[in-house]
Amino acid sequence: MSHHKIPKRKIILLFSLLAALVIITSLFIWGVLSGWIRPFAAGGQIQNTASFSYTDSTGQQVLGQSNTVTTQVTSAPTPPSNLAATPNSSTQITLTWTDNSSDETSFKIERSLSATSGFTQISTVASNITAYANSGLSANTTYYYRVRASNSTGDSAYSNVANATTNPAPTDNPPAVTLTAPADGATVSGTVAVTATATDDKGVSRVDFYLDGVVVFSDTASPYSWSWITTSYNNGTHTVMARAYDTIGQYASDTHTVTVNNPTQTVTISKVNVSTTTTTATFSWKTNVPATSQVCYGISRPDEICTPVDQNLVTSHQMTILGLTSRTNYQYEIRSNLGGAGAGSARYTKSFRTKTK
Repeated sequence: MSHHKIPKRKIILLFSLLAALVIITSLFIWGVLSGWIRPFAAGGQIQNTASFSYTDSTGQQVLGQSNTVTTQVTSAPTPPSNLAATPNSSTQITLTWTDNSSDETSFKIERSLSATSGFTQISTVASNITAYANSGLSANTTYYYRVRASNSTGDSAYSNVANATTNPAPTDNPPAVTLTAPADGATVSGTVAVTATATDDKGVSRVDFYLDGVVVFSDTASPYSWSWITTSYNNGTHTVMARAYDTIGQYASDTHTVTVNNPTQTVTISKVNVSTTTTTATFSWKTNVPATSQVCYGISRPDEICTPVDQNLVTSHQMTILGLTSRTNYQYEIRSNLGGAGAGSARYTKSFRTKTK
């Protein structure tokens, strides 16, 4: 067996290469740990291999020893930067940022009402996405945001904090209403058409008509109108008002003052009929004009007890009294008037007897 002697210069070269490999590997590990060098993939492996060969005295090539160093590298992504927030409306803000990493799997988005505390995660987006629209916000409110990248190793540091203020809520103006008839200061009689116009930027829900401060009619569709039977009211000054409402309850009103001047009317009661049982009495009668209804009765006089006034203005009337005593004589008085204090009225007085059991 022949032995080949390795020249001294080649031995020196071999040890120089090995030393260089150790130095390079040490520098790489230091660079990764210090953050100067980032691995190609989180959790991946980096291998460095050095080898040498030489030719002996017989001309044959001899392979020297090779050395492979495997380094396990783990690192979170590089933080995103240039985070900016822009209001789109009273309820939405759009975020944009710069993606500085190549190994993130997602971005985590956080929000707060303070620039320094109280941040909570509100959403995540996939890798390489650099924008997000945050909706459902309150109007005229400042929100603060920050973003960080994430992968299987962990989360990056946060981006800069960006803020934006949502726009004020859109203005919803109250409706506009005009009482078009009767004219302010007019004198009216009989049946009068009360009319109004109303508009609103979001829509009119209804128009209420008032007479002397009391709602007498509501109309939900244009043209808005109400038929006022003035004979049911006293002659004199009255206020007529139209009040329009929008879809959120805002309202506006227009009021006119008018004078009712109807000819004095006389109420006449006729065709009175009384039907009795042992404990009840039913009264029916007619009036020449629409009028109210009321019956008073008693044993010693006709006005001991009175029923409530039925304010419905009719010409055919009927009322029933309950709780009477059998085989008893009663006096009664039928009353009808035009409605309202001082209006024309009529009374009819007579007697009746309840039946025997």
